[in-house]
Amino acid sequence: MSIKPLDLQTMFVRLNDVGKEQSHNQQASALQQNQEARKLVEQELQRNSSVDASKEDKESRKVDDKEADSGKKEEGHQQAASAKEEKKKQKIVQDPEMGIHIDISG
Repeated sequence: MSIKPLDLQTMFVRLNDVGKEQSHNQQASALQQNQEARKLVEQELQRNSSVDASKEDKESRKVDDKEADSGKKEEGHQQAASAKEEKKKQKIVQDPEMGIHIDISG
């Protein structure tokens, strides 16, 4: 099969298009690899910036919470004791029959 001059003319016109297509096909795989690499880098950066909670951290928080609660309880006991002392000092006198009798004459 021989190439005639008319066929050769159309081939030369389309030569640029074919060259661009081949270039795009070759660069497509490289572009895809670059995109995947960027995704991996972004995921790695996110993993590095986030904090993973471990079992040990949770257990240490429990211990810290218990210590804080015991400190609060001690403060609560001290406050309750001081409130009782204040009540003893005030000694409010109340009528034992208050609220029992109703006065309807009025």
